[in-house]
Amino acid sequence: MLRHTKRLSSVLTDSAGKKWKVSIAALINRRPLLTESLNPEIAFLFDHSIESQSRNSCFSDWEKVAIDQEQMIKDKAAGKILGELPFSESKSNIRDRKQLVLNAHLENEMLYNDSQFKAPYEQLVLVEKNGKLPKIAYDPKMDGLELAQKAAELTKENLEINFSSPYPSTHYVTVFDEKKASEENCFGEKVFIYHGYISNKYDRLTDSLWVKGEQHFAKKIKSAKTFSEINISQTVLDCL
Repeated sequence: MLRHTKRLSSVLTDSAGKKWKVSIAALINRRPLLTESLNPEIAFLFDHSIESQSRNSCFSDWEKVAIDQEQMIKDKAAGKILGELPFSESKSNIRDRKQLVLNAHLENEMLYNDSQFKAPYEQLVLVEKNGKLPKIAYDPKMDGLELAQKAAELTKENLEINFSSPYPSTHYVTVFDEKKASEENCFGEKVFIYHGYISNKYDRLTDSLWVKGEQHFAKKIKSAKTFSEINISQTVLDCL
């Protein structure tokens, strides 16, 4: 259990009497926009499977409607149906509409591949200019989610964020060396990480503030000089 110290609100004292600097960090994701293309061998097997299934598949709902409407048109022409037909679209119109939906999907996919969106196949993570998660000192006047939101806003990214939980996803502990402990007047730092993701994954992002999460923090582990640095990056990786 941590208790507030009178000197600084972001420094708390645990049950053993140790003083800890407490901070809140925001782990914000942009989810992948596209799924990676299959390699040629798997793609061939996938296409073969689809072709095999399609030969025995049922008609789609739109195709069933189109067939029914086409038959009603023939029946009306033959005088079997009196009055107006209960629809305005012909078989070709329905199929044209299907093609329009497909064309819109393909057009969007071409835009993603045209580098208008950063790393469309990757999960991205918001970081500060130093490559670390946005972080802010604990403030007892605000709850954890408010602080995590504020930490993300300090990067100047104007994005709507949804948090996956009102509670921290994880935390890490850093023990200060003797010099820093003396400067900070505390034993170390405890950082509580709140996980969230941007509501509209198609929003424009500031390129320098978004990294490929797994690659970025795996690289930081390899270049780390202390156990604390390794622990921080590994804790983030475990949350991705």
